[in-house]
Amino acid sequence: MFIATMYSFGKDAQCVGVDGIVSCMGVFLAHSGTLYAIHVPNQVSATNDLGREAFIAYVRREEPNFQGGGAKLYAVTNNESRGTAADELLGDKKSPDAAAVVCEFHAGGPGTVLKYQKASTANWQKGAGVRRAGHYQNNSFTDILSVPNTDAANGWQLLNATNSDLKLL
Repeated sequence: MFIATMYSFGKDAQCVGVDGIVSCMGVFLAHSGTLYAIHVPNQVSATNDLGREAFIAYVRREEPNFQGGGAKLYAVTNNESRGTAADELLGDKKSPDAAAVVCEFHAGGPGTVLKYQKASTANWQKGAGVRRAGHYQNNSFTDILSVPNTDAANGWQLLNATNSDLKLL
């Protein structure tokens, strides 16, 4: 399992996630049996561009022949806190609770599944996950995180358009 924290990105064969989504955005890419994730804080456009370019370069290094065919791209925001998220992907409200989101492969099932819960109740285990592959902008967020499991008994819920304030773009 790989969990992206502020400004970081990485991959795993089974499960990736993004922690602490309030005004940030979690972006997930599923392709050829690999899941990728990046945590994109809500920053000025130039900083967001750094993140997008670093993530694209990382995926292309990992999969030199990647052309996008068969890939699934997901972006998750929290309520209206990131109103420009759709525009970012293409080229004084009260802050909601921080969210944790994971994207998993389910063999023999629906393929990729996204689940969420409040970040404060996610039961993160420090040092138990996959080390990040890279970062951009700020190198201070270096936690390696994992969770023991992501089932409903542990508070994880399937993410869809009607069951939370999170937005799946």
